[in-house]
Amino acid sequence: MTKIKICGLKRPEDVAMVNQYRPDYAGFVLAPGKRQVTPAQAAALVRALLPEICPVGVFVNAPEELVCGLVETGTIRAIQFHGRETEEEITRMKHRFPDVPVIRAVSMKQGHELRRWDASDADYLLLDAGNGGTGHTFDHSLITQAGIIRKPWFLAGGMRPDTVQEAVASFLPFGIDCSSGVETEGWKNPVKIRKMIENVRGFVSLKKEM
Repeated sequence: MTKIKICGLKRPEDVAMVNQYRPDYAGFVLAPGKRQVTPAQAAALVRALLPEICPVGVFVNAPEELVCGLVETGTIRAIQFHGRETEEEITRMKHRFPDVPVIRAVSMKQGHELRRWDASDADYLLLDAGNGGTGHTFDHSLITQAGIIRKPWFLAGGMRPDTVQEAVASFLPFGIDCSSGVETEGWKNPVKIRKMIENVRGFVSLKKEM
């Protein structure tokens, strides 16, 4: 079944929403931006998160000691690199934390590096329009042009409840990642989160029955 990641949680109310509708992953942004949380805030939010929902730390060129500290304290159980992190950094993380998945974001612009990262030590790729959380959709024909992607991958960038079924049907990604698409005026919206999850899971269940 297609996995669902709701990213950019920053309030107790956001955690309550995902606890109610139960996506597979919850993303906490530990990088500058409007959805940024501090390590202490992330820890408090994760303590309220249902254990079956995997907390993901999203980092942009962060010091390795910050990433490692959040893993070691159990604040996050998956790492997402969204900056200029190198393959060497990914390899070090995998050696240090072999059971912690690493997600490598790939900016899907002309001249993207999808083939390079598909051969990396990362466990998953996340195909996005750029810096993430912008609500912009990239040219999906770039996925088709890239050919077979060996790693499991998340589709991100402009994912909304009303468009997600078409995206899943077209590309059969491992997962869908959404942030601004389940927000209203910059805040997570419970109705949109519910519709996003229902539309993905309901569509996948229907396809299985057919």
